[in-house]
Amino acid sequence: IMYFKGNLTVNRWVDCLLCYGDDYSLQGILNYYSFDFLPFERKGNVTIQVREDKRRTGIATSLLDEAMSMFQINLYQQKYTLLGKKFIMYYIAYNNGKKNVKNQYINLGKT
Repeated sequence: IMYFKGNLTVNRWVDCLLCYGDDYSLQGILNYYSFDFLPFERKGNVTIQVREDKRRTGIATSLLDEAMSMFQINLYQQKYTLLGKKFIMYYIAYNNGKKNVKNQYINLGKT
């Protein structure tokens, strides 16, 4: 996993974590927003994209684990796709050592 500073303006950027495979191809990206990027993202949000043929291999988990150790992420204020909601519920449950996560704390909407 490598860090990349995605400059938007001189004073504003998106923090990006890039996951490359053994063949050096880009397999996953996590973008962290340290500012409100309205109407798209709120401060503390992340977006994760993983190549379709590389999903369910731990890439999103690895990216999010790294990001959680680096940034102030708020998983509960975000909006999720259906797949994103499923992923984040399992992620939170696993990291909290619980078997179930309550649905009401996870927003479902377009990312």
